[in-house]
Amino acid sequence: MLSIESDNTMVTLRDVAEAAKVSITTASVAFTSSRPISPETRQRVLEAAKRLGYEHANSRRKSQDVQEQKGANIAYFVPSLNNPFFAGFVRGIEERLQRDLHNLIIINTEGADDRRIAGYMDMLIDSNIDGLLLTTTRKVGSIIADKCTTNRLPAVALFSPRILSGIDLVSSDDEMGSMKAVTFLIHQGFKRIAFLRVKDSSTHENRLQGYKRALLDNGLEFEPELVIESVGHDDLAAYAYSKVFLKKEIPFDAVFCCNDLMAFGLIKALRERGLRVPEDVSVVGADDTIARFMSPSLTTVRIETERMGFLAAELLLERMDGSPSTEPRTVNLPEELIIRESVLHLKRPSDTLAFR
Repeated sequence: MLSIESDNTMVTLRDVAEAAKVSITTASVAFTSSRPISPETRQRVLEAAKRLGYEHANSRRKSQDVQEQKGANIAYFVPSLNNPFFAGFVRGIEERLQRDLHNLIIINTEGADDRRIAGYMDMLIDSNIDGLLLTTTRKVGSIIADKCTTNRLPAVALFSPRILSGIDLVSSDDEMGSMKAVTFLIHQGFKRIAFLRVKDSSTHENRLQGYKRALLDNGLEFEPELVIESVGHDDLAAYAYSKVFLKKEIPFDAVFCCNDLMAFGLIKALRERGLRVPEDVSVVGADDTIARFMSPSLTTVRIETERMGFLAAELLLERMDGSPSTEPRTVNLPEELIIRESVLHLKRPSDTLAFR
């Protein structure tokens, strides 16, 4: 039970927010009316303030500052502005936020160290940001999630590691998606399927589990030597590490890549080695960002990025509205296999391998 001195000089907006079980930003909005919140939430905050003897001294100044502001301010932490995959998230987020005239602030965390991430968060909190969306690595996400929890700031993770406890998550079924793709390759007659991933990626670890399940379910053994580990999600890193793999002269006949950009880099390395796609090696990607524009067009696992972005924004607005708190929610969308030209659709002898 919250116990506060009755002397209003000792009571802060944080105390009122805690008593009303809302974020500090939502408590502030209850006084300034800078954006819509439910009447029930506003009443709960005002009653808590009255009970604690709190007077919002800055209400007039803040309401003046936001007269020209329409809607809430929401920040989205994105890991890269170079990868087209994340553009789909942004489009979905913007579509939902624009319906209520909310504002979106995009923060690129690519190359940012822990200190810079913490600085971004402090700046946003000091600026009375209303809510956060984050697509991040495990380490960066933990820093952001901890500060959100400490400051009772509504947040939703989008395609982020599931270890970010305490906040809502919108993701896709990575494991089942890769399982569908690898099962499809096996049913086409491929026996030695390589797996191209980024080391230490939780998403790619989920995809690896799907890869292993597909092999096991079809009577094939998992061979660690067929796993290609890159240090980056982009085509250049995938190209470099694919070249290293090819020099080992390990026989293989197909490759599943954990994203389309990595597949692009792989195909470049294959061609330099004199291997044709799909005649010599079949390739499957994941995310369906650039797949249709590649040559040959890439068979891939489609991720509904725009829908995911829309749903993440929807969940965040519900949290910001101050609805009674519930357990963290997880929305996990299915992934669809899109068949194009990069897979040879013929049963092939088991001894036909890519390396030659």
